[in-house]
Amino acid sequence: MLLILLLVLLAAAGGLYYYGYTKLTGVFLPNTSINGLDVSLMEPDPIDQDVTAVTTDQVLTIQTLDGEETIAYADIDYHMEWAATAASIQKLQNHLLWPLSFFQKSEIAVDASYTYSEDKLKAAVNSLDCISGENIKAPRDASVKKRKKGYVLSKSDDGNTLDQDAVQTLIQGAIESGSSNVNLDESGCYLKAAVQTDDEALQKAWKAVDKVQSLVITLDLYGSSIVLDKSVFLDWIVFNREEGYAYVSEKSIGEYVNKLAEKLDTYKKERQFKTHAGDTITIGGSDNDIYGFILQKEDTKKALLTAFEDGESTTVEAIWDRTGNKITPEGDDIQNTYIEISIDQQMMWYIKDGNVEIETPVVTGKYSEKKRRTPTGVFQLLGRLQDYTMTAYGTSHTNFAMPINHDGIYIHDSSWRDYYGGEIYLDNGSHGCINTPYNAAKAIYYSVDTNTPVIIYNRNEM
Repeated sequence: MLLILLLVLLAAAGGLYYYGYTKLTGVFLPNTSINGLDVSLMEPDPIDQDVTAVTTDQVLTIQTLDGEETIAYADIDYHMEWAATAASIQKLQNHLLWPLSFFQKSEIAVDASYTYSEDKLKAAVNSLDCISGENIKAPRDASVKKRKKGYVLSKSDDGNTLDQDAVQTLIQGAIESGSSNVNLDESGCYLKAAVQTDDEALQKAWKAVDKVQSLVITLDLYGSSIVLDKSVFLDWIVFNREEGYAYVSEKSIGEYVNKLAEKLDTYKKERQFKTHAGDTITIGGSDNDIYGFILQKEDTKKALLTAFEDGESTTVEAIWDRTGNKITPEGDDIQNTYIEISIDQQMMWYIKDGNVEIETPVVTGKYSEKKRRTPTGVFQLLGRLQDYTMTAYGTSHTNFAMPINHDGIYIHDSSWRDYYGGEIYLDNGSHGCINTPYNAAKAIYYSVDTNTPVIIYNRNEM
């Protein structure tokens, strides 16, 4: 019984094998491909007829930075033929072993001949958006550029411009090998910026100039200061991009200090003065003046140069040949605290922080005698003396005497006078001093600081 069953199974298996053999003899075995084309269970003759049609339906997908584009094989008149017919290839398969074909692949490679239009391929490549589109951006080198507000590091940008020769070569090779996909970026077809942001020489140059332009040097004047930052000294910077160094020009510092001195040198120079009444008059500019500033230009220049060379933000003291009370960067060395004396009005005012603190009539030098006239000009309170006896013109005791120049002119009380102001000074004036009522002289003595500017003018002489 067992023998009979075994014979039956063998007969069935033999029948199945024979059936498969007869069915597969005229076709390609399962899991068969030729040059990547699946020909499983296909008859040879239709394959020979259709192989060209199959390949011309192909497209080449081109991966770009901005997406993907395609070139159809048909658009370039692509035609391909195998060196061997499908029938001859099919005969080489061992159909006796057909059951094994269900479990293993048969990948057959044969030589192929192809033709295409090189002109049409070139035209197709040149018409790609990644080649001729409107959004093509050329690569930009990284660089250090000077702008209105300072030097900036302009970063590199590779853009999306392609090397057309490289693209043409890549795509031509892909077409000839029957490829279906190329990646332009991975294949190195994009142009790159020649100087990248992280370029060592560029970074050296950038760090050098940025260090200089980031400095903040404060020039301390007398009661005010000037901040020197890149908004002031940008054009003083000497920058060598190739060598990678930067520094502030000594010549430019010198020119700056010279121009600054034109504003700050006020000694014996005319200036506009706004009186307590609000009108503007011209004062100073004569040898009478003792108040004012003179900047020591060479030493100040050297101090600034040293600070820039040290490369650290710091404060530099301006160096003076002569100083007054205080001065602004614009050269105002009187500002809003001063003593104002009007000879034509025979009045004196002490102005503090823009407000009239003391107002008093006075008697100035005898005007009818030129040598006794009170000098006009810009003076300063040189000191304060109490219980002081003057001896230049006899003996005159004063309780409060405050010299305003080096020639014996004082603001002082005068107990020998009962009246002040008006026209007394014309024929009964002092020897040049400013005779002041006791209470006013005392108030000035205790209220006014040494070095306070004293402005004396006579509108009748202007």
